[in-house]
Order: sequence, then C-alpha cells, then structure tokens
Amino acid sequence: MHRVGQLAVKSSALISQIICDLGELYHDAAIISYLENMESVGYRDGVDEPVELQVHLSSIDECARRIRDRAEALAIAFRGCGLYLDISTLLEAVNDVIDLIQQVKSYRNLDQFVLSNNQLMTVVDRLRTKVQGVVENTGELICEVMPVSLEARSLGRITYADVRRNPQAIVQYAFTSFESHLRKRIGAGLELYGENLINQAYGGNGNLSYGTVPSERVGARNFMSGAYAVFRNPRMHRTVEENEQMAMKLLVLVDLLIKLIDESENTTV
Repeated sequence: MHRVGQLAVKSSALISQIICDLGELYHDAAIISYLENMESVGYRDGVDEPVELQVHLSSIDECARRIRDRAEALAIAFRGCGLYLDISTLLEAVNDVIDLIQQVKSYRNLDQFVLSNNQLMTVVDRLRTKVQGVVENTGELICEVMPVSLEARSLGRITYADVRRNPQAIVQYAFTSFESHLRKRIGAGLELYGENLINQAYGGNGNLSYGTVPSERVGARNFMSGAYAVFRNPRMHRTVEENEQMAMKLLVLVDLLIKLIDESENTTV
C-alpha cells in the first residue's frame, strides 16, 4: 500500500505537469491557427521567418517533447508497481504534433503544413484527447490496487494554491473534466470532444435532455456550448490572464455545467 501511495503522489505530480505543458502547447497552437486572420505577425520586408512565429513553433515542439518524456516516466512509475499504463496512442499523437511542426521551415510553407484544413489544431486536439485518456486510465489503475475513492484530480479537490500557481491550466483542466464527465454519462469514446460531444449529448437527437420544456432543452445545450467555446482556452480569449479570481469564477461555472449533466435525463431515440 505504501508503494501504491507513492505512485498516486508521483502520478498526480506528473499529470499536473503534463496538463500545464498541454495548456502552453494549446495556447501557442491556437495563436498560430489564427495567423491567416491576422494582418501581421511581425513580418518585415526581407524576413522570411518572423520571430513571433518561430517562438510559437519552438514552444509547441518543446511542450510536446516534455509531454512525451513525462508520459514515459508515468508509464515507468506504474510498471514499478506491476501495472501497465498504455501510453502508445498518446506518444503517437505527440509525434504527430512534432512531425508537423518540423515540416514548417519558413513562413512561406506555414499555410501548406499548418493552416490548410486546420491541420495543426486537428493534431493538437487529438493529443488533448489522448492525454485525457491517460489521465482517466491512471485513476482506474490505481483504484484497482487501492480500493478507496481516489479523487486527487477532481474539481472538488482543486485548492486555491493550485489556482494561484497556474489559473489558466486549472481552467483548462476544469473544462477537460467537464468533457470527461459528459463523455462518461453518454458512454462516448475519446473521439468525441468539444462541440461534437455536446451535440451528441444535447443536440436534436441527443442522448440527454434537461427539463421538459423545449426552450429549456435548447437553452441547456446552448449554455454548455457557449461556455465551452468562450472559456475553455482562457489564454487565447484573455479571460483569465493571471487573475485567480476569474479562474475561481470559471470553476464555479464548470461545476454548474456538471450539475446540469447530472440532473439531465436520458432520452429514448
């Protein structure tokens, strides 16, 4: 039990680091994905590789490599307790991000490899779902050998110190928890996330229904969709910055979203 307790502590630390890295990576990827809508990214005549672009590309590459290293360390920690944590699909997703970034040698081929068909955000979103899958699997594995309620990563266990340390990462994790809760409620896999997941649950032929009045059902869907779209990436939308008070308010919002999920009824389609 002592070894398992150490595993729980170590895995929580590694997962927290992975989530922070993912938050940084997502922030830089979101900025790059919006470049085609910007008039300038610091481009100057005769400069083929704007400094701003290279900074974001390098940050994505570094964050992806840290996620890979920490995921491997996580798997090794579980192996030390005789448990197998499958990180293969996460590593594949990390490598997809790194491979795509390394193809961008200059500003001129950014459109070909990154902006075209939103390739960058596609591979980053895939990485996010794979990270979420590993996070969920770690809890399940520990529970197999520690038959107690382990909620070290639940919203209810987030401390004010956590929020002050990294308000953006905490908000992103909160919305990841919201997705996980909704996915489990409707029995969906990791391939569903974001708007598609919400529509599967609360769309016209969705699995869940909140309230008996049509306007309530539509309102619940729109509320979840709007909150997710506006607040899930706080750095990009500048809603949190370094403000822990705003982060605390958004945690309350996510808690309300989860409460709506719990109070929703299954539909018969």
